Amino acid sequence: MADGRHDEALVDAYRALAVRQVERDRVEDLPQATAHELASALGAEFPAHRHLLDRSADLFDAVLYGHRPATREQALDVLALDDELAGRRARR
Repeated sequence: MADGRHDEALVDAYRALAVRQVERDRVEDLPQATAHELASALGAEFPAHRHLLDRSADLFDAVLYGHRPATREQALDVLALDDELAGRRARR
């Protein structure tokens, strides 16, 4: 983030979100799972966050596979969602 590499920050944040939720046994460790499969599984655990999970999966795919640039705010949103699901709020 500090270097302005928002694309990498967003992708890494989504991957970190996945790892943290696997480590907490909230979702199964399926390395072949897509971003949307993860969002769907986590949406069952966190129904109030389903729309944010879906949006984050969309952003992950758009940046990683669609080669669309991420904004700083989008990367921060995924980081904040990771913190929210982990039980603490992120500071912007």
